[in-house]
Amino acid sequence: MVNSSTILSSPDGLNSTLHDHTHKGTGQAGNKSLLSYRHDIGIPGYTGFISNAHSVAVPIKGNTKYIGKRADNETFEKTISGLVNSDTKSIYSKEFAKPPAGDGKKEVAGGYWIANANNRDDRNSKQFIAQSTYKAEIQESAKSAETALSQTIIPGLRFTRKSVTSDKDVFEEADSGYSSQLAYQTEYSSMRLRNPLTGKTRTRVGMSAGEGKASGGDDSAAKESFGITASKFDGKSIYSQGYGKYGSNPLDQVAKSQKDMSKASSFREFQLGTTKGTSKIPGYSGFIPSTDNNTKAMSQAMGSETRPNAKNEMLLFSLDQYSRDSIPHYRGFRPQDGGNIKPHKPPSKETTQGRTNFEAAQAVANGCNFNDGPRDNFRSSDKGIMSFFSQGSTYVSENGTAYAERYYHTLRPKEGLPRVYYPSKTTLSGYKFAQ
Repeated sequence: MVNSSTILSSPDGLNSTLHDHTHKGTGQAGNKSLLSYRHDIGIPGYTGFISNAHSVAVPIKGNTKYIGKRADNETFEKTISGLVNSDTKSIYSKEFAKPPAGDGKKEVAGGYWIANANNRDDRNSKQFIAQSTYKAEIQESAKSAETALSQTIIPGLRFTRKSVTSDKDVFEEADSGYSSQLAYQTEYSSMRLRNPLTGKTRTRVGMSAGEGKASGGDDSAAKESFGITASKFDGKSIYSQGYGKYGSNPLDQVAKSQKDMSKASSFREFQLGTTKGTSKIPGYSGFIPSTDNNTKAMSQAMGSETRPNAKNEMLLFSLDQYSRDSIPHYRGFRPQDGGNIKPHKPPSKETTQGRTNFEAAQAVANGCNFNDGPRDNFRSSDKGIMSFFSQGSTYVSENGTAYAERYYHTLRPKEGLPRVYYPSKTTLSGYKFAQ
């Protein structure tokens, strides 16, 4: 074996082509290493062409023998003892370790004090007061509750610290704080409104004059409130889901068929994610969406469309029982129902194939006899299944007659009697030798 270092050290080593594994240079033959290995094929020692993507640089192992100058015993022992007894410290321990008690502050050259973590005073260090979130929020939440409640940025939102006032005053005060600071009103304020004339709360629905006086106001208050549109609640309720909204058709809530009975129930929203709301069989463990946001996923998981019956769709066109006058591998339209089968249009005369078919069709129509010549250029229905069978003949071969005679001589030695069984004397089964 020739060492690669010997090749490279020779005068002609770099330009040598004696060995196939020698590197030919950058970009030559796709090899990028001195020793190439075809890892995609798994052949060690492969020396053929290797592309860039499949080239792996195999490191050349050098000599394990130490060839440098050996140190004496004293230097060796000193080096080993220094490595074993050395106290190696990390960068963190060097920079932030607490100095010993005897070490004081040290000045450095420059005439001014340079801040250093080693020269810090323990009296100036702050106490570590951090704690876990569970302890601060659950176990000791009362300590930080007053501090957190007093740091609100909304002056009107003071109802969180009140416990004596009634809920009505608390909600109204909170509503006034939000509307004045954030310039929008809550759902509660849209339903109730403070009358500036009487100071009492009235609804935003139009009231009559009698209702205005009864609520503590006058006719002007009733006129002011009249015409204000009542707030609407656009959310879905159980009643609207079960019986429909105002103006809707009640028949829309009725199931169209037997399969839609469970899908039209009043608790159909609780069927999401289960087989109850789908057409799957009970115990189906496939994918069923738990929400109805993705309509495509819902249509796929509902399984409302049954699997097509292959037997009903496999009509004559699938069995290739007709339309045999078309060219091979014909991929045009073929009717599925036999009643829609119509004769094909005459073949085109523009191409050689069409011209040949046209002449063959005309010859058949004119009563031409094709037995006189080859019929390779004409495709007819008799070339179908019957082409796989050959016509039988009444010829009796002598070989068949000999086998038949041997059969009767072996199994029927006498007229109308089977062969008598005589056990063999030399074998476990079989007959004795024939006389």
